[in-house]
This record gives sequence, C-alpha cells and structure tokens, in this order.
Amino acid sequence: MRVRCSNCETEQEAASDSATQMCVACGKPVAARPVVVLDVLDVPRAPASPRLEHVGPDVAVRELEELVDSERRVLTLAVWIPFWGAWRIARSELHSPREKQRLVVASLTLTAALVALAWTLLPKPEDQVRFARERAREQILSLAPLVERYRAQFGSYPDLEAWQRSAKPEDRRFLDPWHRLYVYYRTGEGFALGTLGRDGLTGGLGEDEDLFLAFGPPAKNEAQRGETATAE
Repeated sequence: MRVRCSNCETEQEAASDSATQMCVACGKPVAARPVVVLDVLDVPRAPASPRLEHVGPDVAVRELEELVDSERRVLTLAVWIPFWGAWRIARSELHSPREKQRLVVASLTLTAALVALAWTLLPKPEDQVRFARERAREQILSLAPLVERYRAQFGSYPDLEAWQRSAKPEDRRFLDPWHRLYVYYRTGEGFALGTLGRDGLTGGLGEDEDLFLAFGPPAKNEAQRGETATAE
C-alpha cells in the first residue's frame, strides 16, 4: 500500500514492519494517510461542449428542394402578367407539363378578360364625336364674351379683319378640337362663331359636321343661342 506524508505530501510505500514510518524525503514521521486511487470511470467528467454537426447530403438536398420550390412559386406569379406571363410559364423548367398547361390557360384567360375590359372602356367613334362637339360648344361660349366686350368698347362687333388680328394660333382659346382657328362672321346685328369640323370643309357628317352658334345684341336677345349649318 502506498501512503502520502502529511508534511511534504510525498507518496511512498508503507512499511509493514514499523508502527512509525519516517518519511524518506523530509525525515519526519510520515503520519501517513492512504492514497486513494480512483478508477477512471468514476472520475466525473465535464459536460461536453456542443459541436457543430456535419451537414449531411440529405440536408443539402432538402435545402435545394426548398429553393426550387420558392422559385417555382415566384415564377407562378407571372400568370398575372398579360401576354408575357403565358410565354414565360410555357418556357419554365420548374413546372411539370400539366402545371404549365393549366397556368398558360389561366394566363391567356386573364389576358383576354383584360383586353375585353379595355375595349369596353375605350371611347367609341360616336362618343368621340360627341366629346368633340361638346368641347367646341364650350369653347365657343367662352369666346362670345370677348366679342361682346369688343362691342362694348368700340360700339360695334368686330369685322373679320379685326377678328383675325385678335385670334392668334398661340392662344389655344381660339383653336377648335382639330387645332384650327374658330370661324367668325357677322350676322346682321349679331355674329356667329363655329367650326367646320374635322375636315375643315363646309358640310359633312359626324366629326366633319359643321357647328356654329349665333349671338345677337344683348339688348334684343341676350340668351340667343342657335346653330346654322353653313358659314357666310
């Protein structure tokens, strides 16, 4: 049996033939205490530190599948893009043939619906004619007070020459919906303002139809508004 000296902590073999053993190192009585040898399995171990486990092939494959699935979902949103969406989905390598067929049909159906909606919202030819004539009427009514102020200042309505000097192409108030100067002429005691339509010629139908409003002296007929088909 081995003992440890309580003075110098030196381990040594215990003497079996002596009650009092002297320490071989310090020369003092050993006053020994036995050395306890612990089995390796009995030694408490510190908790193992966490380790980063190696990412196996199955984890890498799963991440790749998630990435492909995300790209597939993003590409599927192309179904909402008219025309281009159907073409892009048809060329997709992330969708099965059946998926591509269903998505292309959905995209084309959506495109057709949008085209039909746009067609119904576009102004029709008869609407364009109505809008043009309404605009011309409003502009003519806004020009009439200018002529009335001229009469109030100079005592008579302007003649054609005076009108042409005042009506400048740079002033858009004097331009009809087809970007030509409004026609002005005297009508006895009053005057008329109008447009010859899109073709700029007398007569016509639709957008080519002439539109003139006649105005009389305020003292005789303040609210007079009339239309004539031709200009003098």
